[in-house]
Parts: sequence; structure tokens; C-alpha cells
Amino acid sequence: MEMVVLENEPEVLMENISNKGNRDTSAAPGLKLYRCVAVSFGLLCIIQVALNISLRLSLDYEAGTKNLTEERDELKGKLNDYISGNEAKIKTLTGERDELKRRLDVLISGNEGKIKTLTGERDELKRRLDVLISGHGAEIKTLTGERGELRRRLDESQSQQNALIRERDELKRTLNDFDQLFQKGWEYFHSSFYYISSTEKTWQESRDDCVSRGANLMIIDSQEEQDFTRRFPKRMWIGLTDRAQEGTWRWVDGTLLQRSYWYSGEPNDEWGEEDCAEINYKDVENSWNDMPCDRQIHWICEKKMAP
Repeated sequence: MEMVVLENEPEVLMENISNKGNRDTSAAPGLKLYRCVAVSFGLLCIIQVALNISLRLSLDYEAGTKNLTEERDELKGKLNDYISGNEAKIKTLTGERDELKRRLDVLISGNEGKIKTLTGERDELKRRLDVLISGHGAEIKTLTGERGELRRRLDESQSQQNALIRERDELKRTLNDFDQLFQKGWEYFHSSFYYISSTEKTWQESRDDCVSRGANLMIIDSQEEQDFTRRFPKRMWIGLTDRAQEGTWRWVDGTLLQRSYWYSGEPNDEWGEEDCAEINYKDVENSWNDMPCDRQIHWICEKKMAP
């Protein structure tokens, strides 16, 4: 049974192939027609879409044009309403403008001769001024120079006046100082005021008193000042000491002693540490003496005044 099947199988296979070929040949014209119909339908769809888009754009354009037309007509209506509502005012303003123009024309025409005359007078004055300036150029230059010189001299006079005012004020202050010092018992000699105490103190206390008065113990730097001290019959401290360094005498302003008027044999430290100087011997020119600074005697202050 199986052998029969095997022997007939090639024939059956060939028959099937032959039948399939016949079916494919008969179906080919129908397939081509189907493809043509599909392509045509696609083109129709594309055409339909294009027509829809064109129609949509056309409708939008017409709607936009309609809206713009309506807005234009509305604005025209508003403008006409405004013009009709303000027509009287516009007419009045136009009439006023025309009236002003007319009056201006009348004014100009009525004063044309006067304007012409004034213009001529102005030109004549300019001409005469130019002639005057050109004819007196040298004189004007001279006057200008004189004016500058007068201003300079005026400035100098003002400066001198200011200097004199300052000097006057300074003299007033000086005179006021002099008056106050005289009233307090000071004596004036060679551009300085001198105060001679009525009480007795140590050398340092005496110096402190002078400083409180705006002065210091007397510094003797000339023969005239030395002679001046001999007018007062008192033993008096002066501003000379060697307390800082033994044997080195300095004035209270820090300067070294240059010219001295020591009494014969002085300074000698006779009573121990005699580090401060006094005026003692009035009957001789050299009247200085050294003494212990803690002794209490009179003193003489000196207040130098500006020359």
C-alpha cells in the first residue's frame, strides 16, 4: 500500500504545480485593475484635501476682509460724528485765525513806513558807531590801558590798606597787652616786660610763678639788661642753673651761657650744691652769685614782646 503512494507522488506534485500556474495566469489582469483603482482613489483624496485647504483659506480671507471693512466703517462713523459735533468750534477757530491774519496784515501795512524808518535809523546808528570806534581806536586802547593800570593800583592800595588794618589791629592788641601789664606792675625795657616779685620763693617756685604769668625767669643776654637789673635793690633769682650738669650753666630756654657777669670768685659752691643763679651785688657790674636752689628770695620774670 505504501509503495503505491510513493510511486504516484511525483505525478501528483507535477499536477499541483501545473494547476497553480494556470491560476496565477488567470488572476494577473484583475490585480492590475485593482492597483489602478487604488492609485486613482489616492489622487482623488489628495485633490479633495487641497480643495478643502483652499476653501478654508478663502473663507478666512473673506472673514478678515469683512472685519476690517466693518472697523473702517465704524471709524469713519466716529470721525464724522466728531466733526459734526465740533463743526461750530472748528468754524469759530478758523474764523479767529483768519481775523488774526487780517489784523496782522493791516498792522504791517499800516506801519510799514515806520518799520522802514526804524530800520534805517538802526543801520545809521550802527554805521556811526563803527566810524566812532574806528576813529578812536587808539584812544580806546589808551583808555583801556589806563583802566587796567588804575585797577592794578587800586588792588595795590587795597592790599596796602588790608596790611595797615592788620598792623593797626596788631598794635591795638599790643597796646592792650602793654596796658594790662603796666596795670599789673610790670616794667618795660628793650622790647621786654619785667615783673619783680614782692614775695620770696625757691628758684623752682619762682620759675613756676613766671610761667603762670606767660613769662619765664629773666635771661640776661646784653650789657644793657645786666645794668637794668641793678635798678632793683633786691636779691633776685634769674633763669640760670647748672642742675642738669654740674659746671655747665644753661638758661631756662636751654641755651648755654655765653657771656657771664659773675661776682669775683663765683660760682664756687660755697654752701654745698649751689646750682641756681641770683642777682646779689648791686654796687658792682658783675653781680651774679650761685646759691642753693631751695633758698627763698625774690625773683624777676621776663616776657619778651614782638618787635
